[in-house]
Order: sequence, then C-alpha cells, then structure tokens
Amino acid sequence: MSMDGNPDEPTQALLLVLTRPVSPDVDGEFNTWYDDVHLPEVVDLIDGVTGATRYRLRDPFDREPNDHADKGHEQAGPYGYPYAALYSIASRDPSDVVKDILRHSSDGGFTMSDALDTRSLRPTFLLLDSLES
Repeated sequence: MSMDGNPDEPTQALLLVLTRPVSPDVDGEFNTWYDDVHLPEVVDLIDGVTGATRYRLRDPFDREPNDHADKGHEQAGPYGYPYAALYSIASRDPSDVVKDILRHSSDGGFTMSDALDTRSLRPTFLLLDSLES
C-alpha cells in the first residue's frame, strides 16, 4: 500500500548509502567494482529496486576535503565520505526491499570487493510522499 493509502500504488523510497574505499590506494578498484559490478547486481537481483546512481560528494562550503576526514583516511571528502549511492525503490513494502539488500550484502548474495570500507557504510532509508495532488 502506498503512503497515501492506495493499495494498488507502490510506495516510493530512496536508499542513500555513503561509501568510501579502504584506502586512497584502491580508489580506482573501488569505483570500477561499484560501477561495473555492485550497482548492476543490486538493480538486477533485488525486486523493487528500480534504479541506482552514484555521486562524488563535494563540500557545499568549498572546505578542504580533510576538514571532515576520519583520522587516517585523508581522502574521505566532505562528511567523511567521498561517494554516495542513491537507490530508487518502488514497492508496497520498501523496508522489505532494504532488508533484502542488506541480507544479500552480508550473506554472499552480492559480489563484494575488499576495496570497500564495510566498517564505515552509512545507509539512510527515506520514504517519499508526493506533494502533487
């Protein structure tokens, strides 16, 4: 059922995941894996994921990247992360879609990369209500 109560309409949601490689030395490997392997797998394997896009984060105040970097992770970028992935979800129960993504990530359902800093992942799940009448 959609957020407006219509049982025939899927609820629209976004999953925002902030990511970074384990070190600047593997940035290229990390980006190749994320773009060429991970995003296509999530879209192809998870029912309800309708698309995914990656972004390089930049600081809106043009501060140096190190201003928010974690100690020892000098290329972290704004807010401690150089990259974000935004997954579009359309489902009657978007929380089940997110649970499916997390399950696949932890049980070997996705091809994972050692270049991904899994200890620092920051997923944020957002439900969207249309402002249009």
